[in-house]
Amino acid sequence: MYCEFLKKENGNTIKNAAIIRWGDCNQFYTLQSYNDIIAEYNADMKTLTIAPQAFITLPTTRKIATLFLKKYLHFDNEQINFIMYGTQKKYYIVNCDGLTITIERGKIQ
Repeated sequence: MYCEFLKKENGNTIKNAAIIRWGDCNQFYTLQSYNDIIAEYNADMKTLTIAPQAFITLPTTRKIATLFLKKYLHFDNEQINFIMYGTQKKYYIVNCDGLTITIERGKIQ
Protein backbone atom coordinates (compact mmCIF):
# COMPACT_ATOMS: atom_id res chain seq x y z
CA MET A 1 0.00 0.00 0.00
CA TYR A 2 1.23 3.47 -0.87
CA CYS A 3 -0.29 6.78 0.24
CA GLU A 4 0.38 10.29 -0.99
CA PHE A 5 -1.33 13.64 -0.74
CA LEU A 6 -2.96 14.97 -3.87
CA LYS A 7 -1.03 17.87 -5.39
CA LYS A 8 -2.32 20.87 -7.25
CA GLU A 9 -1.06 21.58 -10.75
CA ASN A 10 1.46 24.05 -9.28
CA GLY A 11 2.89 21.30 -7.04
CA ASN A 12 1.37 22.44 -3.74
CA THR A 13 0.02 19.66 -1.53
CA ILE A 14 -3.69 19.41 -0.70
CA LYS A 15 -3.46 18.11 2.86
CA ASN A 16 -7.06 16.94 3.18
CA ALA A 17 -6.98 14.80 0.02
CA ALA A 18 -5.05 11.53 -0.08
CA ILE A 19 -4.47 9.06 -2.88
CA ILE A 20 -4.13 5.49 -1.61
CA ARG A 21 -2.66 2.97 -4.06
CA TRP A 22 -3.15 -0.62 -3.09
CA GLY A 23 -3.43 -4.17 -4.42
CA ASP A 24 -0.73 -6.58 -5.57
CA CYS A 25 0.56 -4.15 -8.21
CA ASN A 26 -0.93 -0.93 -6.84
CA GLN A 27 -3.69 -1.30 -9.43
CA PHE A 28 -6.31 0.25 -7.15
CA TYR A 29 -6.51 3.98 -6.47
CA THR A 30 -8.69 5.43 -3.73
CA LEU A 31 -9.26 9.16 -3.40
CA GLN A 32 -10.10 10.10 0.16
CA SER A 33 -10.97 13.56 1.46
CA TYR A 34 -11.12 13.81 5.25
CA ASN A 35 -13.13 10.68 6.22
CA ASP A 36 -15.00 10.29 2.92
CA ILE A 37 -14.04 8.05 0.02
CA ILE A 38 -14.67 10.19 -3.04
CA ALA A 39 -13.57 7.80 -5.81
CA GLU A 40 -12.06 4.38 -6.35
CA TYR A 41 -10.35 3.28 -9.57
CA ASN A 42 -9.48 -0.27 -10.59
CA ALA A 43 -6.77 -0.13 -13.26
CA ASP A 44 -7.18 -3.83 -14.18
CA MET A 45 -10.92 -3.63 -14.79
CA LYS A 46 -10.79 0.00 -15.98
CA THR A 47 -13.66 0.95 -13.68
CA LEU A 48 -14.13 4.07 -11.63
CA THR A 49 -16.61 4.32 -8.77
CA ILE A 50 -17.51 7.88 -7.80
CA ALA A 51 -19.48 8.98 -4.75
CA PRO A 52 -22.17 11.62 -5.34
CA GLN A 53 -20.45 14.15 -3.09
CA ALA A 54 -17.60 14.26 -5.60
CA PHE A 55 -19.46 16.80 -7.71
CA ILE A 56 -22.61 17.94 -5.97
CA THR A 57 -21.60 19.07 -2.50
CA LEU A 58 -18.73 21.39 -1.67
CA PRO A 59 -16.82 23.21 -4.42
CA THR A 60 -13.55 22.11 -2.79
CA THR A 61 -14.53 18.44 -3.06
CA ARG A 62 -15.48 18.99 -6.71
CA LYS A 63 -12.04 20.54 -7.37
CA ILE A 64 -10.29 17.62 -5.66
CA ALA A 65 -12.28 15.05 -7.65
CA THR A 66 -11.66 16.92 -10.91
CA LEU A 67 -7.92 17.13 -10.21
CA PHE A 68 -7.81 13.39 -9.43
CA LEU A 69 -9.59 12.52 -12.69
CA LYS A 70 -7.27 14.74 -14.72
CA LYS A 71 -3.96 13.86 -13.07
CA TYR A 72 -4.32 10.15 -12.36
CA LEU A 73 -6.82 8.99 -14.99
CA HIS A 74 -6.02 11.55 -17.70
CA PHE A 75 -9.65 12.54 -18.24
CA ASP A 76 -10.36 15.64 -20.27
CA ASN A 77 -12.92 18.34 -19.41
CA GLU A 78 -15.60 16.84 -21.66
CA GLN A 79 -15.37 13.47 -19.90
CA ILE A 80 -15.41 15.10 -16.47
CA ASN A 81 -18.47 17.18 -17.37
CA PHE A 82 -20.21 14.02 -18.58
CA ILE A 83 -19.60 12.40 -15.20
CA MET A 84 -20.39 15.57 -13.25
CA TYR A 85 -23.76 16.20 -14.83
CA GLY A 86 -24.68 12.53 -15.16
CA THR A 87 -24.40 11.58 -11.49
CA GLN A 88 -27.46 13.37 -10.09
CA LYS A 89 -27.05 12.44 -6.40
CA LYS A 90 -26.56 8.70 -6.96
CA TYR A 91 -23.56 6.40 -7.03
CA TYR A 92 -22.35 5.32 -10.45
CA ILE A 93 -19.70 3.09 -11.92
CA VAL A 94 -17.93 4.58 -14.89
CA ASN A 95 -16.23 2.39 -17.45
CA CYS A 96 -12.97 4.09 -18.44
CA ASP A 97 -12.19 2.01 -21.51
CA GLY A 98 -10.18 4.32 -23.75
CA LEU A 99 -12.17 7.48 -24.43
CA THR A 100 -15.54 5.77 -23.95
CA ILE A 101 -17.40 6.41 -20.70
CA THR A 102 -20.52 4.46 -19.83
CA ILE A 103 -22.52 5.02 -16.67
CA GLU A 104 -24.44 2.38 -14.76
CA ARG A 105 -26.03 2.33 -11.33
CA GLY A 106 -23.64 1.20 -8.68
CA LYS A 107 -22.46 1.81 -5.15
CA ILE A 108 -19.21 2.19 -3.26
CA GLN A 109 -18.96 -0.74 -0.88
